[in-house]
Amino acid sequence: MSPFVLNSYEEMSEEAAQRVITFIQQAQDPVTLCFASGDTPLGMFDALIKAYKQGRVHFEKCSFIGLDDWVGLTHDDPGGGRFTMDHAFFNFVGVPKQRIHFFNAAASDLALEVEKINRVIDKQSGIDLAVLGIGRNGHLGFNEPGSPFDGKAHVVDLETGTQTVGQKYFDHEMTLNRGITIGLKQIAEAGQVLVLANGKSKAQAVKAMIDGPYSERCPASILQRHPNCQVLMDQEAAQLLEEK
Repeated sequence: MSPFVLNSYEEMSEEAAQRVITFIQQAQDPVTLCFASGDTPLGMFDALIKAYKQGRVHFEKCSFIGLDDWVGLTHDDPGGGRFTMDHAFFNFVGVPKQRIHFFNAAASDLALEVEKINRVIDKQSGIDLAVLGIGRNGHLGFNEPGSPFDGKAHVVDLETGTQTVGQKYFDHEMTLNRGITIGLKQIAEAGQVLVLANGKSKAQAVKAMIDGPYSERCPASILQRHPNCQVLMDQEAAQLLEEK
């Protein structure tokens, strides 16, 4: 795991976008990407859209795997993972819809949705690049503390803190007690992982991920043993890290 501290959220976002661009440019074959939704990657999305409009990167041959979503939300529900990705990124960069693979979190048979995404990931021979945020409790996607390191896609009961933080994505109170997510095993097996963290509210989680024990109590600590994981963070998110 390689940590990089940037001066600001804007610098972190630009650096993340450039690393994604370089990864796509250097790839010999079409790649499978997995991007987190939420607030953290929005700056990166803006930078990638700008690069696309300038002709510096193309996504036509990229496939995308959805990281997670709130159970009960359709792709058209504002605040949901797929809705956010469509309106913050996909709609602006020419990604063919048949190359976008997301959970249908409103499906009556969630076990079937889990199976479907597991099959897609297997068919794609895994994820080539995952760009993730980190939750305040150390979660990756909706893999909450205690999630097994060898787990694949699954439905999960969300911690109270995750439910509370999640309310910021909606204009009215929502029931957010369950999520659907790819698993830690699928994240750990990605060819390359890029974790983004900004703000002092993420400082404790970042410290647990990088300096803490390798433990399912901090899901993100699984990345300590990843052979190609970079962590980009601003000064506030890095404030508790030990000097190496």
